[in-house]
Amino acid sequence: MNSYEKRISVVAGLLLISAAIAQNIMNYPLTPLAYLAVVYNLVVFSVIHRFIVKDDGDANKSIRRVMIGSMLRLFLSVIFLTISLFNLGKVDVGFVTVFISSFILFLFFDISKISTKLRPDSK
Repeated sequence: MNSYEKRISVVAGLLLISAAIAQNIMNYPLTPLAYLAVVYNLVVFSVIHRFIVKDDGDANKSIRRVMIGSMLRLFLSVIFLTISLFNLGKVDVGFVTVFISSFILFLFFDISKISTKLRPDSK
């Protein structure tokens, strides 16, 4: 487990704990699928980050991997969200809020880590 995976796991843990605390404070029942969504985002972002950070020395291939990884991340997240919402029956605002917040938080975290891959000469 590298440092990125450790850091993103801590972020996911904090997000899970904050969702549980918010659920208890607001007395709003969250579906267990909301917690699964955070773990799903954690796995997707970790696997795609491993794909992105391969170092082969070619800047064009690195940028291409970043773009492909971004598209895969978005499509996998939208597919999970769509399937989950169809299975829930009615739209659960708590689930959507947890899913979108975890996606955006992980995305900000990932962008901060790979910003030098987008412009290799800006190290």
